[in-house]
This record gives sequence, structure tokens and C-alpha cells, in this order.
Amino acid sequence: MSKKHSAKRGRPTPKTVLRLPDLDQAKSAVLNSLSSKDAQRGYRHAIDEFVEWYCSEPRLSFSKAVVLRYRMHLESRHLAPGTINLRLGAVRRLAYEAVDCGLLSSDLAAGIRRVKGVKKFGVRLGNWLTPEQSQRLWHSAAVDSLKGKRDRALLSLLLACGLRRHEAVNLQFSHLQQREEHWAIVDLRGKAGHTRTVPVPGWVKAVLDEWAQAAELTGGKLFRRVNRNGKAWGEGLTEKAVWHIVREYARKADIEKLAPHDLRRTCARLCYAAGGELEQIQFLLGHVSIQTTERYLGCKQRIRCAVNDSYRYRAWALTGRPSGLPTIRSEQRLADAGAFMGSYPGAPTQSLRDVTEMVAIHPLCTVPSVVLLGRKAGNSFRRPELAARGLSRYPAKARRWRAKRNPVTGELTNRSSPEFKTEFVGRSLPLP
Repeated sequence: MSKKHSAKRGRPTPKTVLRLPDLDQAKSAVLNSLSSKDAQRGYRHAIDEFVEWYCSEPRLSFSKAVVLRYRMHLESRHLAPGTINLRLGAVRRLAYEAVDCGLLSSDLAAGIRRVKGVKKFGVRLGNWLTPEQSQRLWHSAAVDSLKGKRDRALLSLLLACGLRRHEAVNLQFSHLQQREEHWAIVDLRGKAGHTRTVPVPGWVKAVLDEWAQAAELTGGKLFRRVNRNGKAWGEGLTEKAVWHIVREYARKADIEKLAPHDLRRTCARLCYAAGGELEQIQFLLGHVSIQTTERYLGCKQRIRCAVNDSYRYRAWALTGRPSGLPTIRSEQRLADAGAFMGSYPGAPTQSLRDVTEMVAIHPLCTVPSVVLLGRKAGNSFRRPELAARGLSRYPAKARRWRAKRNPVTGELTNRSSPEFKTEFVGRSLPLP
């Protein structure tokens, strides 16, 4: 009996109230389980804030009710939903590690796990610079000093290559290599350990060479500190230094509330505005999900300059099913279509807004309908006879009409039913 009693006494009993040493032990276990330095920094800050709040309350038990009270405390500070969910995730991770260390019961940890985060309603609008603001920011760094050359080189990388702060400060001379006759940052280790290759424009490489030559640097990290005597020293910059550099030149360029990550968003949007493909921008920024790249671009629907404004239309009002609607499969068939539509009464019109007037002045339109022939700029056939008829905007790709040519007589014969139909493969817009 005495042996059983001693064994029962030696078994550790889970606690409900965690003291500061217990919380420090669980915090160390959480940080040791993370491999990314960025994640360690974020979780350390979140756990420290929770421990400070937890120890300020009088002898609270580490349970679901306490975590709910902490979530209400975070909401009262008007923090963003993403920030609150990050803090709650750190608290859940702290509870898991406390259970593994034998400091907390599994039932209490299960209750903490059931605490839900805050819902996100919409997405916060980021900050982007216009091309004029970007040039003004870049020119605000004077090149008459060594510090100005370093800062201009740093701004060039942030604006043109979309690097993060920690990627810029950890950039080595060995990363700059030539690939496919183009300079690039090869095997750059980014967020969460992802490796990518970033193309470097020629003018950015020239600015980097100017800084390296002035600082007399040939190896190691690319960016160094500059002392008051105007000489480079140390092994590199810190992420906080990059923040202060961007804010300094933002004030000189009269740009308010500019962060280094805003230059990364600006790089994405300017590349997209210049005609860059969304997939290539994703490779440039190193995003795993294409949705993240779309958020960086700030994609939204434009009504004033709509995307379908780039298409030019020809509209026809059809009174019935004419005999012989040609099939557009080649330039000869396209010429037949032009000859047919040119001889048909009331067509073609100059713009889509003229369709209503055209239908009104044709009393034979018993079952009116409008057929839209869309063409993107640069994809049409350029034939003089079609241009003379005003039909040079025909689509280049096959837009089938149900018709065929008689190989003997050369006439166009109809293959479809005699009742009225719009057999055009494109879009048909019926009129009331």
C-alpha cells in the first residue's frame, strides 16, 4: 500500500493557474518549435503581450474563459482582425506546449482551442505610389555622398525588384549573377524559406555598381552602414534601418505614411500596368498563392475604363434568317461575309449606340436582335476590300455561321432551319 501511495504522490499534477516560470517554460518550447525567424519574432511579441496581461489580472486560471476575456481586451484596443487572430494563435500554441510540458491539463487546452478568432470583413486597402511619386522618391536620394548612393541603390531594389526588408539587408554579392544574358538575384531565400530568382533591370545594376565602387566593396553583404566620416563599415544593415531610410526620403518627397512594404506593392502594380503577366509578377514577388499577388495589385472593377472598352464592335439588326450566312474560317470566307453584310440593308452600323435608332427606322424588324462581333486590338485581317466596306474589324479567329459554299456553283447555301435564329458563335443581345 505504501508503494502505491508513493507512486501516486510522485505523479505530476496539471495546473490551472500558470505562474511566470511556467509561462516562460512554455514560451521557450513554442519558440523552439518554430524554424522561421520571422515567425519567432511575431510569436515572441504576441506571447509577451499575453503574459503581461495575464500576470496583471488577479490569479486567473489559464482556461477558455480567460482567453475569451483576452480577445475582448484585444478588440477594445481596435486592432485589426488579422492582428487579433495572430495573438490568439500564439496563445493556443502556448497552451499546446504547456500540455506537452505537463503544466496544463488537456481539457483546459481543448477549451482554449475552441476559442474562435475574429471574422474579417473585406480587405484593407494598401498604399501604392504613382510613377511620378516613385521617381520623386528615387531622386530624393542625392548621389553626392556615399550615404545617398547607398540609399538610392536600396530604393532601386525595393521599387524595381520588390524585395522585402530582410531580403534586402541579407543580399550578398554572390547573389548577383547572369542568367539568360540578364542580371538576376539568384537563389534568394525569402519568407518561410522559399527560394526564388529575381530579375534585376539594367539601370538597377548600374546603381548598385556605383554604390559598390564608391564604398570599395567586393564581397559579403551588399549594403553596409555609413559613418559620419562618409565611409562604409560594419557587416550590414538592420531591418529597422531600412524602415528609417524609407521614411526619411518619403518626408523629402512629400509622401505621407509610406512603409518599405508599400514599395513592394508599388513594384507589383507598376509591372502590371506596364503589361506584365500576373504569373510573372507572382514569380517576381515570390508568392505561393496567386490570390496574394492580386491583393498586392489592388485589383478592383473599373467602370470608367472598363476592360471591355478595348473591344470594338460591329452590330447588325436582323429582320429574319437570310439565306446564306457564311462561315468565317479563312480570308476567302471572310471576304464572302463582308460581301454579304455589305449588301444587307441597314448594316453595318458605326457603333453600338446606333442600334436602337437603326431598329426603329427599319419597320421590317419583327423579331429584332443584335449580333456583336468583338475584336481585340491587333487581331484582325488587314484587307483593302474589307476596309473599303468598313469591315476591317472582323475577328481573326473562327466565328462560325451555319453556312457552306457549293463547290460547283460557288453559291452560299444555308444549312440551318428556316426560322429566325442567331447562329453566330459570339454573344447575342436581344432587343426588347
